[in-house]
Amino acid sequence: EDDVQGELEPVPNDYKPMEDVSLVRKKKFPMPPITVEDATLCLDYLDHDFYVFRNADTKEINVVYRRAEGGVGLIEPEAQG
Repeated sequence: EDDVQGELEPVPNDYKPMEDVSLVRKKKFPMPPITVEDATLCLDYLDHDFYVFRNADTKEINVVYRRAEGGVGLIEPEAQG
């Protein structure tokens, strides 16, 4: 399991920032709680690179995503405390 803890990679020397970072679209939609397994099925069915959902166990917003190495990753917020 990855445990990032806020560590950042150094910025590559050839990095070029985006010229336009304007927000061009905003969406709102209902987000009833679903399981991680169901979110993974939605990710596959919709054929997207990521899927944002409300986790049925934690009620938190999570993201499942396709990993470049294969498989699926899960991003969940760290507990506040």
